Amino acid sequence: RDGSIIALGTPGSNRIPSILSGVISNLVDRGLSLRESVEAPRVLWGGETSGNIEAEIAGAVTDTHMDALNSMDYELPLFRIHFPADPAYLADFGAVNAALYNPTKGAYTGVADGRRGGFAKGPRVLATSNRDE
Repeated sequence: RDGSIIALGTPGSNRIPSILSGVISNLVDRGLSLRESVEAPRVLWGGETSGNIEAEIAGAVTDTHMDALNSMDYELPLFRIHFPADPAYLADFGAVNAALYNPTKGAYTGVADGRRGGFAKGPRVLATSNRDE
């Protein structure tokens, strides 16, 4: 939209399109920052083979909320993750690494998904020399 360039990726097999489209939608449609877009909760579709839908719900979700969801007789299993969450559960929702370049500002932004270990590191700027030869 503003001329920025983004590169992003994630592991996740058949969930990759759901993971990345959610991050891109958060960035472009919702106007979130790159970090907010990567950290936001996700809803994933398992694809043609499984048809599963998984929702990562963050925030103040109580046992009452979960009981209400369970009472709706969904065919998909609902399970509770208590915090701190087991990293194995969080890994299902991807591990997006993203870099954004804003040419107007000449600025780079890098984000590593907190659902797994990782970090972002920007390009090194090399000083130029004006010495006479």
